[in-house]
Amino acid sequence: MNRFQEWFRKKYSDWRGDAIGHERTQKGFAEYLDIPDKVLSTWMRGSKPTSHVYIQKLREKYKDEVYKYLEIPVPLEETELYDSSPDEAERIIRRWAKDHGYRVELYREDDPEDKPG
Repeated sequence: MNRFQEWFRKKYSDWRGDAIGHERTQKGFAEYLDIPDKVLSTWMRGSKPTSHVYIQKLREKYKDEVYKYLEIPVPLEETELYDSSPDEAERIIRRWAKDHGYRVELYREDDPEDKPG
């Protein structure tokens, strides 16, 4: 069982709670998450979501915790960049890249001398 599958099954179990007399099904859990029940079924069997749409649905319920179990980096918040000066935005991007093992090249689009290559 992979980490995501284990975590996801635990979330289902927590959602079901003490369901005696009020049966809560996988189909109901899929409706709660706003995803197709066939997709939920594949996750219960060990597949991981790869679609941004489905990852976002999980994030709506479980916040950034989902990224830990998908073993992918938490995305930068666009508002964090939009509300920043260009220099601060560059620092944010470089810090995120370093923290997640990426290397980035930044250049000014309006400066042909600054473009790589």
